[in-house]
Amino acid sequence: MRIDVYMICRNEATLLPFWIRHYGPIARRIFAYDGGSDDGTVELLKACANVRVAPCDFDGLDDYRMADLFSHAYRLHSRGMADWAICVDADEFVYHPHLLAKLDLLKAQGAALVQCEGWNMLSETFPTGTGQIYEEIKRGVMDDYFSKPIVFDPEINVEFLPGRHAATFPPFKAAANTGIKLLHYRWLGEDYGRARSSRNADRITPANRVAGHGVHNDPEWTGVHSPEWFKKQMPYAKDAV
Repeated sequence: MRIDVYMICRNEATLLPFWIRHYGPIARRIFAYDGGSDDGTVELLKACANVRVAPCDFDGLDDYRMADLFSHAYRLHSRGMADWAICVDADEFVYHPHLLAKLDLLKAQGAALVQCEGWNMLSETFPTGTGQIYEEIKRGVMDDYFSKPIVFDPEINVEFLPGRHAATFPPFKAAANTGIKLLHYRWLGEDYGRARSSRNADRITPANRVAGHGVHNDPEWTGVHSPEWFKKQMPYAKDAV
């Protein structure tokens, strides 16, 4: 099973060790596009034998440019060379207790895209262990917003829309209700969540602001995925893993 993983990141050294522990063993190759990290992120990535690091060719948090990068990178690097491509952020973990076996079965059944089941994982504290993050933080709330079509056969044409929460693709066999989940680890304690949002807010491009993309990162935001939302959702968290 040949799996290529794609990610865009900037200053994710705190969470990145968990991300590498998850994707490192399952990916044949990881293509990491860095947006100018200065916190050790690049060094962590380059220490992994199967990671290829390249700079982003744009500045700031720009959902349009990121969607375009993801939509073309897999065509260049994975088409004809991988069974599956996975396009994620540094806080997104594609999870199944037997992920490789499940993807192998789906491939044999003719599936070309997986609609992951989205979960927002919630914790009062940042994880401290040296194992997998989902072994320590198992609870969250289901979130259709994160049920992204981000696992697919690179032979098909997937065109991501801004944020990669949706995509356009030709008719083919898509797999849903597979038990494969997309675990989104953003709210790992209020301090960590606020700090991450603040970093992102400082980088939102004018084009993103005009379109309303990424506004949940702004300090004054009180809607979905804000600190206030996080505190209200904590009592409703249930086992995702």
